[in-house]
Amino acid sequence: MEIIELYDESGNLHKYELLDTFGMDDNDYAALLTVNQEDNTIYIFRIKKSNHGEIILEGIDDEQELKDAVEIYEKLKGETIQ
Repeated sequence: MEIIELYDESGNLHKYELLDTFGMDDNDYAALLTVNQEDNTIYIFRIKKSNHGEIILEGIDDEQELKDAVEIYEKLKGETIQ
């Protein structure tokens, strides 16, 4: 199990389990599950690389892109996420 730590806009640290990565069009995405036992929400982030080669996970603001990414992930895993 790979744990990823991300900070939100307010500087709060959140821990996620990396469930999977997948590609769509010319982008790569990561499916993350919160480590908090009370919240079983799966989040989809866009994977980018910085100019220095560091991996950056970005939230997806475009509703259609997010919907398409969720559909691809659900098809890959054969399950529905919220």
